[in-house]
Amino acid sequence: MAVTRRRRRRSKVPFPTIVIIFVLLILLLLYLIGTFDPRKEPAAEAEKTSELADYAREVSTLVKRSNTVAAEFREVWDQATSLSRIELEEKLNKAIEESNKIAEEASGHEAPPPKC
Repeated sequence: MAVTRRRRRRSKVPFPTIVIIFVLLILLLLYLIGTFDPRKEPAAEAEKTSELADYAREVSTLVKRSNTVAAEFREVWDQATSLSRIELEEKLNKAIEESNKIAEEASGHEAPPPKC
């Protein structure tokens, strides 16, 4: 009895076609990498981002100062029974003055206009 071996079938896609598809995929990949390069940010977008970042930074400092005044006021509130009337009045006036300064500075800040 003769042993028969199965012959492998060759692929019906010719070799040059596979190479061309492979090269096209590499070119597509390179194009996509170049398109999504974060260093290629348009100038207008960078300007918009910097205006917004500046505004956020300025408002953040005002919020931090306001938080400090609120914490000081809370301390005065907790110590109100142990402080004399003059000390209490001085500390509250100081908090009011600082709050007014912050409010004046905050009124001068306007959010940058949206740029679509």
